[in-house]
Amino acid sequence: MGVVVADVENAYFARAVRGVTYVAAKAGLQVVLANSDEKGETERSAVQMFIERRVDGLVVAPAAADHEHLDKAVAAGIPVVLLDRALAGATLDTAVVDNRGAAKAAVSNVARESTGPVPARLRRLRMPGE
Repeated sequence: MGVVVADVENAYFARAVRGVTYVAAKAGLQVVLANSDEKGETERSAVQMFIERRVDGLVVAPAAADHEHLDKAVAAGIPVVLLDRALAGATLDTAVVDNRGAAKAAVSNVARESTGPVPARLRRLRMPGE
């Protein structure tokens, strides 16, 4: 399975790769990792290499604004899942975090558990009108 992330040193992507590796291993798959450094051309090159090696699947955190290279992978019979970022016009499965919903839940939880007023730094995280 091929994985292309934007920055392997970013804690989010490091944890995501760990999770992908864990799930892949349970399915009997190995993971090969590529780092795009947030460069579309580097991502395209990595995806092409994975297509040529006929990987069983691709997980890509897209840096490129286009998705033609990912469409080629799908046409080659390789399942593709986008990680962390959706691509306009792409019909690919996408796994993203709901940052707004997570922040709302965190602030609501603090407010519910708090015995006093919500600290000013947390009030700023609340959604307007909520």
